[in-house]
Amino acid sequence: MCGDTLCQLQLGTDITSYVAGVKNAPLLSNGRGDWLAYQLNQTAPPLVLQNLTSGRQQRFNGVTSYSFDPNGRVLLLQTSNGLQWIDLSDGSQREVWSTATGGKPEFTIEKYVFNAQGTRLLFMLRDATGTDRSIWYYQPGMPKASLRITNQSAGLLPRTRISNNALQFSNDDGYIFFKVEELADTTLPDPDAAGVDVWSYRDSVLQETQLSELKKPVLHSMVTDTGGSRIVRLYLGAERASYALGIVKDRFTIVSELALTDKFWLQTPLYCWRLSLKDGTRQLLGKGQYYPFSYSPKGNYLVYYDQKQAQYFSYDIVAGKARGISKNIPTLLSNEYNDRPILPMAVGIAGWLEGDSTILIYDNYDIWKVDVRGLNSPVNITGGYGFQHHIKFRLLEDPLPGNNINNTSSLVLVAFNTRNKHNGFYRVELSNPKALPKLLTMEAGMYWHTASQVPHDLLYEMKPVKARDTDIWLLQYQSTTEARNYVITRNFKDFSKLTDFQPQKDWNWLTAELVSWKQLDGRTSQGVLYKPEDFDPKKKYPLILFYYEKLSQELYQFPRPMYCEGDLNIPWFVSHGYLVFTPDIYYTIGNPGASAYNSVVSAATYLSKRPYVDAHKMGIQGHSFGGFETNYLVTHTHLFAAAATASGFSDLISDYGGVLGEKFHMNYYETGQIRVGTSLWDNPDLYIANSPVFKLKTVTTPLLIMHNKADGINWGQQAIELFTGLRRLNKKVWMLQYDKGNHLLGQKEARDYTIRMTQFFDYYLKNKAVPNWMAEPIPAKKKGINSGLALEKESRIP
Repeated sequence: MCGDTLCQLQLGTDITSYVAGVKNAPLLSNGRGDWLAYQLNQTAPPLVLQNLTSGRQQRFNGVTSYSFDPNGRVLLLQTSNGLQWIDLSDGSQREVWSTATGGKPEFTIEKYVFNAQGTRLLFMLRDATGTDRSIWYYQPGMPKASLRITNQSAGLLPRTRISNNALQFSNDDGYIFFKVEELADTTLPDPDAAGVDVWSYRDSVLQETQLSELKKPVLHSMVTDTGGSRIVRLYLGAERASYALGIVKDRFTIVSELALTDKFWLQTPLYCWRLSLKDGTRQLLGKGQYYPFSYSPKGNYLVYYDQKQAQYFSYDIVAGKARGISKNIPTLLSNEYNDRPILPMAVGIAGWLEGDSTILIYDNYDIWKVDVRGLNSPVNITGGYGFQHHIKFRLLEDPLPGNNINNTSSLVLVAFNTRNKHNGFYRVELSNPKALPKLLTMEAGMYWHTASQVPHDLLYEMKPVKARDTDIWLLQYQSTTEARNYVITRNFKDFSKLTDFQPQKDWNWLTAELVSWKQLDGRTSQGVLYKPEDFDPKKKYPLILFYYEKLSQELYQFPRPMYCEGDLNIPWFVSHGYLVFTPDIYYTIGNPGASAYNSVVSAATYLSKRPYVDAHKMGIQGHSFGGFETNYLVTHTHLFAAAATASGFSDLISDYGGVLGEKFHMNYYETGQIRVGTSLWDNPDLYIANSPVFKLKTVTTPLLIMHNKADGINWGQQAIELFTGLRRLNKKVWMLQYDKGNHLLGQKEARDYTIRMTQFFDYYLKNKAVPNWMAEPIPAKKKGINSGLALEKESRIP
């Protein structure tokens, strides 16, 4: 806890040892972990290298920085005089590079990186001015490191210099990737010139964005072989508009480039090139919308998904030929949760089989084995079982890049049932294509599932981890009523608990119920109803609906108790005597507000008929996009007794063409989350219909707004526009703006917001006393002096 003491525990015993006064002690995540290095917090701190097996220690003086290679076989020491390579297998020391003796060193080491195996080293030197850099190469067997690249090397772009932004080996260790940065323009502005930004319709990027970009270096990626014989430019454009596909095959690699522009309406295609690292020549692979890309393990093929054609293609890198490989797959290859007005994204690629010519591809539910040469028809290795039983299958163990899956492997699959939200594992045998997946376990709980199995990523979840030398897996298990704990398994049928922390048992916790109902449009939707642990069906409870697109997949996720940073915290409000319901919302393009109405109002109406729900005491709360939905709902229904909105927007028209920092909102409305699907001028009625500010006169629901001036996601002026309109119409409205708040709140601010939102809902949904801050205005001069949190027991708001 004091942050300077290193503790070592000998596993299987209670033996611990402590080393005090430790400055730093990086821990190895790979390799056998036989070694530990730490530096003591002293004036001239020695570095201690300890063998954890034998206990033997060595000390090194004058070390300024140090690093293990990725596998823990080499320790690299940087001193004021140079670099030392320590081979941990035999303790031998090699001098990689050293400064001139005597006086101040002319160069300092700025960056160094190992290859993946820890057998080669790259490092960068910088002169005293900080502008002249060079890149050096070393591997055991060389007497000293060898200079490879300088700012004067042939092949660098004009008016550029080596950047310290990145330095790495290619996957095959045959090439060095590095970046250069453009030199700053030293032309001085005319002192008599007016300071003016000239915006033009021909700008590829808005002036606002260009001005912020001036603070960043303009980078270009370069590559050369480890001998430094020829330098090749990877991309034709600027670094921020380009993408590396970084494996190298027969001196060829694939690069993709997107024109640097924010004119999204032009649908600028992604250009893909086969680049020769031998002479820098390029061959156009194609132009379109591609995602994802995957190299075969030996680098012979590239597989990519063409979004326009909704098909996978393979590309023979050496022959330079492409072919369609998924046209015989009858099921949906794009993610079913995509309901935005954009081209659908592929679910993804599972991995490659041995032989370099067969790939596993996901559809929404099942997994297909596909021949990238096009010689054999695709085979569904899960036999359509996932689609038939509403179970999404994904590989538990993602193969590492460059690795492949044994053709006879028995694969463990992560399974998620989209209907009942159960989670677990199945096994499939690649050697028996006719065998259906075998059930291992499915629980009304949660172990883990991938992002493509649910509408949104789950927070705070740990991917299962396999032991290095044995077939044992470490997982976390949780449910609504059981906190996250570690378990281990060998077969994914039997699980042994390693921990049993259950902090919720000390509190009035909650239960969760999956509810299905018909929306106003007749479609069946799902949601989760959270009840207090001491729920009494004979009582009447106030109900709060909290929403953000789809949340039913969190049915068995242990809800994390915390202050409300923006979202309503479910355990907090349930433990305070509320029912909370999280409905799934299905969107139609052009009608985001009506889509929320369709789901939330129908859910509230459905639940209000339950005998324990107080139909007159229902509230709503949403944050960000959910805040917009709250703003829309209070302007279109009188059903709710109170509403709280946080960091949402209220006027699509005033926000549509705005720029917030580097964020250009127009794309957000047309093709992004707002889902309007058209421009303001092509269909202004849609923008008016979805803008709550045009309907403020209809509001009868008391509203609490939280939106901060420094919000970097949604413009704070949107909340002011909403508040001033409601105030002008004499509606019941309060607004909270936190000095240190952004789109989310920090701990201190979140505590305050949680208290105020609780008081707000307590007043309107529980008939509790009104707090001072709601009953009477707090003058600005009393900010930080009078919180207004005290309750006025006798007062009621007129």
